[in-house]
Amino acid sequence: IRAGAVRFRPVMLTAWTTVLGMVPMATGLGIDFKNMAFVTGAEMSQWWSPMANAVIFGLAFSTMLTLIVVPVLYSFTDGGLDDNNDGTKKQGFFSKLKSFFKLPAFLHFGKNKDIKKLLSREE
Repeated sequence: IRAGAVRFRPVMLTAWTTVLGMVPMATGLGIDFKNMAFVTGAEMSQWWSPMANAVIFGLAFSTMLTLIVVPVLYSFTDGGLDDNNDGTKKQGFFSKLKSFFKLPAFLHFGKNKDIKKLLSREE
């Protein structure tokens, strides 16, 4: 979680500069330097516009994954937030899941010996 906070600024700067640099390509805006005028709908913009849209939305989605989803999923594991306020160790999501499957109803799950004999028998 701290790493997400530390890396927030560089990731956002990189993502936003790339997205803002692609906006003219995606919208079809250009500059005609010979006549010193803005041009819209140039022939090359029709060619590059789909690629620019894919880069813009892909970069926005991956930035959201990097800064929000990955730290949240990491906090579900045992490596997330370290301690409770009283100094005891927090139990992560996967530890809770593992202890759930140690309940008596799940103790013999997947231990059917007859099926194992059938599968291991060579014919």
